[in-house]
Amino acid sequence: MKSKKISFKKLFFTVIAFMLLFNVLGQAAYATDEQPGADASVAGCRTTDDGVYIYIRNCGMLDEMPTVQIGTELCENVEYISDYSAQTLILLDNSVSVKSVWKDGSIDLISGLIANHGENEVIALATFADGMTVLSEYTSDYETLYSQAQGIQFANQDSYLTDILYQLLKNVKDSNEPAFTRFIVIADGADDNYVTYTQEELNEMVKSSGVSLSTIGINAGKNGEALERLFSYSRLTNGNYMMVGKKDTADAALNLLAQDKGLLCLKVTPSYGLQDGSVKEAKITLPYESGDVVLKTTMEMPFADPANAPTEEVTPEPTPEPTAAPTATPTPVPTETPADEGEENAGGVWIIILVVAAVLFLVLVAVVIVLIVVIKKKKEKERDAWRYLPPKEDTAPSGNTANLPVRPSSGSFNSRTDANPVNSAGRTAAAEVPLWNASSAKKCFIILRDESGSKEYRKEITGTLVIGRSPSNDIVIDNDPSVSGRHCEIIKRNEDYYLKDLNSSNGTSLNGNKVTGEVRISSGCIIGMGLSRFRFTTEII
Repeated sequence: MKSKKISFKKLFFTVIAFMLLFNVLGQAAYATDEQPGADASVAGCRTTDDGVYIYIRNCGMLDEMPTVQIGTELCENVEYISDYSAQTLILLDNSVSVKSVWKDGSIDLISGLIANHGENEVIALATFADGMTVLSEYTSDYETLYSQAQGIQFANQDSYLTDILYQLLKNVKDSNEPAFTRFIVIADGADDNYVTYTQEELNEMVKSSGVSLSTIGINAGKNGEALERLFSYSRLTNGNYMMVGKKDTADAALNLLAQDKGLLCLKVTPSYGLQDGSVKEAKITLPYESGDVVLKTTMEMPFADPANAPTEEVTPEPTPEPTAAPTATPTPVPTETPADEGEENAGGVWIIILVVAAVLFLVLVAVVIVLIVVIKKKKEKERDAWRYLPPKEDTAPSGNTANLPVRPSSGSFNSRTDANPVNSAGRTAAAEVPLWNASSAKKCFIILRDESGSKEYRKEITGTLVIGRSPSNDIVIDNDPSVSGRHCEIIKRNEDYYLKDLNSSNGTSLNGNKVTGEVRISSGCIIGMGLSRFRFTTEII
């Protein structure tokens, strides 16, 4: 039996084929072994008075402390914050178009977000159409939130997101709170009907607010442009976004939004020179054993406190070595002052004299004006003094009193209705008039001061003041879409004040208690209207 010889050529190509196969398999295995930090991204940056809080998602375990560079300066004050708080606002477009396409998907998504809440996370729930309806303010009462979600009703309505979203983002930006804040918007697109704010203004607010804006867009087939506009808000904040349709469940959206749990929180205190309130570029370097991962973002700098300004150290100048005094050469003393020098001295003296004279003249004018004002006020006071005198007592003058008027025997002496009293001679006396000055009546004002101190409303009250978002109200609150057009009213009766709700969408509260009728209020009480809180005080002038 003859043995087969293995060809060298076949052996060579077989070895090459195995090497190529091992190389392909190795690259595939390396590709499936995801590098740590590959999906890391900045979820949000919140600027407060004491520094900037940076929230990073998908960063995993780090080997060392990250470094933060703002502009060209490497920050020295960077620290971990392990017990940060988080707040999530779920904003649902409850129009029937959303319900008809995704059916129960939106309610399932909201319920899943509530059930899978993060540690130290509070959640608020609201719906929107041409305005916003708050179903629940920020709370950790997840059972109540779940019940609110299950009771959401859908209506045939037009939905406008631009103005509502702008005001909500502005409120967060002005709050000066470090909590990680995210908005989750569930809608079939973003409107392009700009009532108050343009697309450019909204985009700028989205970028500077520090809020993580995630969007879930419902694909209705003909709303591609509106969905693209909605998703653009998420891209401006590195937020998560995805499109869902009739056959999609809420699971994929829940997995996507779960990336905002377990974030890395860094607190950065910029140097005094960087704290100028401007927006600056920042680079965050995450160190891993396999290599560094660099993230880039923009963040708004806080304003520096002048009390923290660095003090400059003054280095004393070295004392010069003593040197030998040069030999003095006698200089002849001039017997006369040069003409030029004398003219300069004379000119300086005249300037001083003119300045002093001008100051004395201004002082004299001011004194004369003050005296004129004082004398005028004194004369006015003397002229009007009779108006403040009390009514004279009924005394009968001596002599002939036949033609003198007398006080009526009944009725109010100070009332203008007691006209034409009859005197003792049977003649009609002149009508008596009030002795007080009608212009001295005092005015009452109410003051509503926003608890954040950012805004104050002051209005005179004589009977009833109506408060709400409509421009026709006595007090117009136009910076909070959760306030109804006619929200509530304040009533003055004698010296007492009362608060009454006007069937507003989000209700009225007094010191945290819901107002269900007419309740009495006093200075220092806290009035709640939607998401806004005001301290009520009065002023009498």
